[in-house]
Amino acid sequence: LRQQGLEVSVCEIERGQLTFLGCNIEQSQAAVPLEQAEGLLRGFLAKALADIIITHCEGNLVRKWVQNEYRSFSPEEQQKIIDLVLQNDNHESRAFSDRHARIVGKLLDYLDCSNTIILEGFVRFRLRDYQQELKEAVGRAADDVEGEKEYREFIQLLRYFVSLQDSQWPAIQVLPEADGSFQLLDEKSQLLTLSDFWGGLGGYEELTHGDMLISTLVCMSPATIVLHIGTASDILTQELVTTIRDIFPGRVSSCPGCSICQQKL
Repeated sequence: LRQQGLEVSVCEIERGQLTFLGCNIEQSQAAVPLEQAEGLLRGFLAKALADIIITHCEGNLVRKWVQNEYRSFSPEEQQKIIDLVLQNDNHESRAFSDRHARIVGKLLDYLDCSNTIILEGFVRFRLRDYQQELKEAVGRAADDVEGEKEYREFIQLLRYFVSLQDSQWPAIQVLPEADGSFQLLDEKSQLLTLSDFWGGLGGYEELTHGDMLISTLVCMSPATIVLHIGTASDILTQELVTTIRDIFPGRVSSCPGCSICQQKL
């Protein structure tokens, strides 16, 4: 502010249990008109207070909501929710800039009408939209943590099923089809009849191709799995490949392109 020709003094004012910081323009030293000086001071304070709200108050709000609303989560899971919300608050992101700008706007509107502000009360009563946005971010993070937990339990269950079976298949090759389905080949690249395996699944007609692939591989429990990812198909998504690798750790390899892949291009 001094570089902009504005000299401001700061003093502490005790009012009961509250300590106010008084910011006063030194008119005798001001190099700009008073009205302009007041605008500069309000703009500076609004930006500084917005920084404090996001970097300090935001963390306290998120922790409070997580501890009150997600008591069924373990302490580790609660902390993960908090970390997800606060880590996603990248100060260089567009979402952060937009939220910061909205808070600055609210502060400027308030400071135009009042020369005293209690930050906690301002956040509680004047930033309801901001609080709602944070609560929605907490909810999304909680859903992500819950989804990760369910995924881990799902993988552990399938790994257990696989461990109970003796593999009768040295190798199984997954060959995607252009229509989103797939074919399976044995270690000699001989085509397998999938209906022989799906007949025992029951209700397989309602499964997606990805679910059918995972179910078939779990039933067969091959010693090794080759994924022909070089073919033109949408079935072997990154998510599905990761799931297969998680169920069969150390057994899965990928073929980026071979003579078999080329036949499907």
